[in-house]
Amino acid sequence: MGTEIEDLLEKGDGRRKTGVSALLAMDMKARQKQRFKTWIDPTMAPRPCDDEEKKRVWKTNNVSIKSIPRASSKYHVTDDGNCTPRLLRLTVNKLPASWELARRMCVPTGAILQPLARIPHHEAPIVFIKEPKGSARGMAKCTNCGTYLNCQCIFIDEGRFWECNICGARQKVYHKYFSPLTKNGMRKDHDRRPELQYGSFEFTPHEIETGRVIPTFVFVLDVTSGAVSSGLLAASISAARGVLDWLDGAEKVDPRLRVGIVCFDSQVYFFHLNKAPKLDFLPEVHIMPDVETPFVPHPNSVVSFYEHSQHLYGLLDSLQTIFAPERTVYQSAAGAALKAAALAIQDTGGKVIGVIGTPPSVGLGSVCRPDCVAATGSPFETEQFGPANSEYPRMGLECARDHVGVDLFVCTWGFTDLASMGTLTRLTGGQLSHIPMFQISAHGTRLIKEMERVVSRNTGFRAVLRTQCSQGFEVMARYGNFSVPATFEGDIQIPVTDEDKAYVLELQLVSDAPVDTTTADMQCVLTYTGIDGVRRCRVMTLCVQTSTSTTAVFRSVDLETIVAFLAKKAAFTIPSMTVAQCLKMVQGEAVQILGAYKRHCQKNKNMGQLILPDALKHLPLYCLGIAKLRAFSMDTIQHIVSTDERMFQLQQLVCMTVPQASMRLYPHMYPLHKLEDQHGTLDKHGYMILPKRQRLSIEACDLDGAYLITDGAVMIMWVCKDAAQEFLEQVFGVDPLDKAQAVGGPEKMLVLQRCDNKLSMQIHKIIDWCRRDSALRPEVRVITPKNLSWFPLYNYLVEDIGSSMPSYIDFLCHVHATIQNEAGKEK
Repeated sequence: MGTEIEDLLEKGDGRRKTGVSALLAMDMKARQKQRFKTWIDPTMAPRPCDDEEKKRVWKTNNVSIKSIPRASSKYHVTDDGNCTPRLLRLTVNKLPASWELARRMCVPTGAILQPLARIPHHEAPIVFIKEPKGSARGMAKCTNCGTYLNCQCIFIDEGRFWECNICGARQKVYHKYFSPLTKNGMRKDHDRRPELQYGSFEFTPHEIETGRVIPTFVFVLDVTSGAVSSGLLAASISAARGVLDWLDGAEKVDPRLRVGIVCFDSQVYFFHLNKAPKLDFLPEVHIMPDVETPFVPHPNSVVSFYEHSQHLYGLLDSLQTIFAPERTVYQSAAGAALKAAALAIQDTGGKVIGVIGTPPSVGLGSVCRPDCVAATGSPFETEQFGPANSEYPRMGLECARDHVGVDLFVCTWGFTDLASMGTLTRLTGGQLSHIPMFQISAHGTRLIKEMERVVSRNTGFRAVLRTQCSQGFEVMARYGNFSVPATFEGDIQIPVTDEDKAYVLELQLVSDAPVDTTTADMQCVLTYTGIDGVRRCRVMTLCVQTSTSTTAVFRSVDLETIVAFLAKKAAFTIPSMTVAQCLKMVQGEAVQILGAYKRHCQKNKNMGQLILPDALKHLPLYCLGIAKLRAFSMDTIQHIVSTDERMFQLQQLVCMTVPQASMRLYPHMYPLHKLEDQHGTLDKHGYMILPKRQRLSIEACDLDGAYLITDGAVMIMWVCKDAAQEFLEQVFGVDPLDKAQAVGGPEKMLVLQRCDNKLSMQIHKIIDWCRRDSALRPEVRVITPKNLSWFPLYNYLVEDIGSSMPSYIDFLCHVHATIQNEAGKEK
C-alpha cells in the first residue's frame, strides 16, 4: 500500500494526484475530473499558515476594535481592563444587539473558558489580592446578582456608590473602601486597586466553607500478572516515585498534603503506613476480599506525606517483591479498587490516580459486554457508546458529591469498556489517558511523564464556577468534565480542575429582553483550593461591544473558538446522537453561517462564486478536520476505530483547550529533511524557530522527504521511500546496506535515536518543543511506505481524500453547492 501512495507522486501528466489511492472510497479519476471542472487550484485554497503567527502585542481592551489573536498563534497579552483571551474567549467579539440579528446570522454565540490556563513567563501573572477590603466581608460584590466589583464598574455620586456592570444595580461603597473621584470620574486610588485595573485577578474569599479542603492524592496500581509481565507495574512505580519527588521538592505545597497507595488484582490491597520506619520495610497489608461492596479496611492507608514520606517510598520499593512475577492472578477488580480509594478520601476530597493494565473482570464495574466495532452506523450505535449499566455513573456522582476527582491511565490489551469507565473521569473533572497494548520499552516514558504532569500542573480542588451575563444574554448550556448541573445562581460544582481543562458556555439572547446598551459584559468566577491549600477566587471579567450591523459582527468572529465550540458540542452530544447526526449538525451549522454571510453581507451575490469572509475563510477546512477525527470516524472497512479509542478521543475533545483543538483539527506538518541552522533554536521572545509548515496533502510532499506530523496527541515521523541515506544515518543510525530493508521493511527497522550530530539534536529539540504544552506525551511513531497499510494516515492529511471522506477541494465544492441550493429554495 505504501508503494501505491508513493506512486501517486510519480505517475500522471506532471500533476500530483491528491489522496491515497489504496484508501479511496470513491473513484479517483472521477474525483480528478471533477476537480478540473471546478478550476480550483489546491495551492490557493485558504489554510492556516506560519505567516499569520508573527508575534504581536495584544491589549485586552481592543477586543471589539482589533481582530483578536488566534489562540494558536504567538502573542503577548497586556491586561488593561479586560480578561486575557488565554482564560476566556468568545465566538464573536461584537455581540449581536438583538435576538433577531443573532437568528439571522446563524453564528453560534458562546464562550470557551480555560480558567486555570498557564500564563507564559513573559507576561504578567494573574494578580493575587491577599486581603481584599471592598466590604466588611472582603471583596465587594453586587447584592442583587452577586457580581464582584471589577474594572468595568462605574463609581457615581462622588464615589459613594458604584454601579454593577452586569445588572446595573446601585451599590453603596463600604466606608473603609471609599475614595474621592477625579474630574474624569476615576477613583484617586485607582492605581493601588488591582481589581479596578485588571480584567483578571484573584483574591482570598472571606466566606468560610464547610468541610476541610486538604490536597490529597491516592495512587491505585494494577498488580495483576499481566501488569507485572508487561512492565506496567514497574513503570507505575517509577511514575509514582517521580510524583513524590516532585511533591518533596516543590515550593508552596500545603504541609497537610496527604498521599495513599492502593493495589489490586482479583482483590484490593491497602497498606498500614503509620508504622515506625524500618530498614527492611515491609508494610502491613490489609486485604479487601469483597469486591462487590468495597470498603476501607484500614483508616491509616492515606497519610501525611511530609510525616510519612519514608514509608511511602519504602512501600513503592517493596511492591515488586510483595507482588512477585511468580504469582498467576489475571483477574482484575479495578472498579472495586477505584471505589474503595474514593471512599478513603471522601471526608477531605482529593484526587484518585488509577493505572489499569487488565480490564475489570470481577466485582464492581467489571466489563459486562463485548466490543462491537461495527456499531458505527448501526441501529444500536448510541447504546454501544453509552454506559453499559449504572455502576460507573453512580460511582462518578458519588465521587463528585465528595469532591473526589479521578484520573485514569488505561493501559490494557483488551476491551475495557471506556464508554462505561470513562464516565468516572468525565463526571469528576478528571483526565482519561488511553495507552493500549502497553509495553514498558515503548510506552514507559509516556506514562511517567503524563502522571508527573497530572500532579505538577496548576490544579484546583473543590472548585465552583459561576457565570454572570449582562441583561439580554443568558447561559443556555454548559459542556465539560463535571457532573453537578448548574444551580439557579449559575454555579457548577467541579471536584478537581486544572490548567488543561476548558469549559464551554453556550449563550443565547433572550427574545423578550433586547440589549439596550452598546456593550455586553460577562463575569466568570472560579473558586478553588490550590495545592498550597489556599482558597482563592479567580475573577475573569470581559466587556465587548454590541452591534446592529451584520457585517461588523461577522468581522469580529473568532474562528478557532467557533470550530472548537462546534467540535466540543458534537462530542458532548454522543451518545444521545449518532456520529452521523453529529457530523451533519456541524456541517449544517457551517453551511448556515456561510450562507448567512452570502445573504446579508456579500455585495456580489453571483451564484457561481463562493466568497469566504476573511474571518471565516478556514471554516470549511476545520469542519473537514472535525469529520476526519478518529472520534467521528465512519470507516467500517479498513481502519475501524474501536469503541475504547473513540470514547477516549471524544472525552479528550470535550475538555481540550482552544489551541489544542485547533491543532487537533488541522495538525502541523514540518519537513525535517530541509532544516536550516536556525531551526531548533529559540528566538528573542523564547519561542522555538520551526521550519515552515506544509499543507496537509500528499501533493506537498517530496519523494525523498521526511516529515513530522503532530496534532498534540499523536506524533508521526513519515519517512518517504527515497529518503536520503545521510538523513537515515544521522537520525536512525541506518547503515547504507540496510537502507532498502529499513524503509521498505517493517516499522521496527526504523527507530528514532538521539544521535550525536546536529541534525538529530535539531529534530529532538523540535519534538520536545511540540510536546511542551500537551497534557499527553505522544511517542513518535515512525511510518514508512511498507507499514502504512495499518496506519490511518489520511486522518492527518486533512486535505486529501480518505476513507468515505472527500478532499478539501471537493468539500469546498460541496459547501458551495449546498449554499446555492439553500439560496435557490429561498427564492
